[in-house]
Amino acid sequence: MVTSQPIRKLHSMGRSVRLDTLVRLRWLAVIGQTITVLVVYWGLDFELPIWACLAVIALAAWLNVAVRIRFPSMHRLEPERAAWLLAFDTAELAVLLFLTGGLQNPFALLFLGPVLISATALPPRMTLMLGCFAIGCATLLIFVHGPLPWDNEIPLELPSIYVTGVWLSILLAIAFIGLHAWEITEDSRQLADALAATELVHRTGTSVWRSTSRWPRTDLPNPLADAIPQFSTVLATWSRTPSISQRSGSRWRPPGTVRTSM
Repeated sequence: MVTSQPIRKLHSMGRSVRLDTLVRLRWLAVIGQTITVLVVYWGLDFELPIWACLAVIALAAWLNVAVRIRFPSMHRLEPERAAWLLAFDTAELAVLLFLTGGLQNPFALLFLGPVLISATALPPRMTLMLGCFAIGCATLLIFVHGPLPWDNEIPLELPSIYVTGVWLSILLAIAFIGLHAWEITEDSRQLADALAATELVHRTGTSVWRSTSRWPRTDLPNPLADAIPQFSTVLATWSRTPSISQRSGSRWRPPGTVRTSM
């Protein structure tokens, strides 16, 4: 098929992530995590393993520098590599939460971030695996975690029912928001693919028409022959779909039907 190759290439590019996007998001996370740890330790005077937290954050910064040196900024990552980088972000957040109270820490809701990015840019299989990994990390933090940074004189110990509620909210947020983000992004991607296919057929038809007004060889395949049946099916389906103005009335009538007054 002549027209299917470029369309498939465009569709595969829609499932890849630019490296510079993930690098910038990780730098934003590194800066935010560093400021939060420093404010809690020196600003609020709460006890926490600050050097261990800074070491974990430094590891994320080192990974950013490494991938920036290894790949150009405009490099587009394959879905598998992008999923591994997002899994690292999830694991890094899980380690920080392990050091600072587990799910008692209000920043536990940040588990949703990598899953949301995956839902908008990666295939559903990668998003499902990343969501299961985030839920597994959150489940582990229910039972294994360090103390929540708080005043030493009045230690804060949240009840288990509250921690279970936080875990349930993370699970529902990952499932609900991730699914809806994927649906919205998939609709936009399908529309972009349809526009790209239309432009491709238009350019192909224009080049053929300019070369000759009649197809010179009957034994050679026409480059538009593969796309015409697909567009006919789309147009037929479109013509059967009621428009917004037609759906606004009490009852939709097919085109050509005469409306009789009661």
